[in-house]
Amino acid sequence: MPRPLVVAQAISLTGTHVTAVALPTLAVLHLDASPLAAALLFALEYGSRGLTAPLAGSLVDGARSPRRLLVGTDLVHAAVVATVPVAYLLGLLTLPYLVVVAGISGTLAGVTDLGVTALLPRLVAPDGLVAANSALAGTRAVGQIAGPALGGMLVQALGAGLAVTAEAVSHLCSATVLARLRDAAATTPATGRSERAEHSERSDAGTRGPTAGPARALVASVREGLAAFRGTPRLTRLALAAAALNLGGAGLGGLYAFTTYRLLGLSPAQVGLTFAAYSGAAALAVLTATPLIGRLGLDRASVVFAPVAAGALALIPLATLDTSPRPAVALPILVTYQVVFGYCATVWTIAALSLQQRLVP
Repeated sequence: MPRPLVVAQAISLTGTHVTAVALPTLAVLHLDASPLAAALLFALEYGSRGLTAPLAGSLVDGARSPRRLLVGTDLVHAAVVATVPVAYLLGLLTLPYLVVVAGISGTLAGVTDLGVTALLPRLVAPDGLVAANSALAGTRAVGQIAGPALGGMLVQALGAGLAVTAEAVSHLCSATVLARLRDAAATTPATGRSERAEHSERSDAGTRGPTAGPARALVASVREGLAAFRGTPRLTRLALAAAALNLGGAGLGGLYAFTTYRLLGLSPAQVGLTFAAYSGAAALAVLTATPLIGRLGLDRASVVFAPVAAGALALIPLATLDTSPRPAVALPILVTYQVVFGYCATVWTIAALSLQQRLVP
């Protein structure tokens, strides 16, 4: 596992999870977002990762240099996110604009996720994918643990609008680190081109012809990706499950912010604490996922942990039964929810990614 890739993921996800605390605070407390609007905001930011997967996958598959694609995505991501604190300072920030930024940010995050996922099988042997995904998830857990705690402190100290700046800075730092990643690790030695891109060009050369433009090549690549889904039903089910998890979890994220801030009256620091509990559980899942998945198998692990994670969601409405002015019961319930969901969802993600990487042709 190249060190720049590991470090870049840890840095960028730290900033992302700062925004996970700052963005809902900004939407609910400062822009007076309704539950529906808050859910839409998160659905666009996280759900767009799954909805734009075919296009993002084609961009990743046809990239001449995976390193440059990841660096460029980080730079664009930083520029997009940086417009939020600028608009906030100028008094121009509105909820519709925040929704647009969330959608673009989610799409860019999807490109990054797929870029890293596509790169990993080229760096490790198939039998090492579970361990490699666990190691990568471990570095991400560093950002997941540090981000919410840092986010709570920044929101308290600077306000939610300025706290989002941390994500823009994190993407700039990630791009700087990724620039040190050697292209040779992810490309064929002879040409410096992506192996899958070269395969795509060879297979399509007879049908596209020498005059095919970038748009036609992109369409052909999307068709090739969709054909892989049609030919592998298990891959299709995994993609649908991931999209459902992203969309459902995203909508829940908005409702979670509304519930914690408006209904329970928790502070940003307390909300950050619940996210930190999730991250701690995710880190524990990373440490135990490899032997656990090894005993259960990839298929069984995917089936077992997803329903348990979904069942933990029932703890959120349970927490709202505590109607005291300073909820003493709600916070422990929410922490329990984050621990159960964080552990089970992380194990499922590692198992699903490993299975996906084995199934992708």
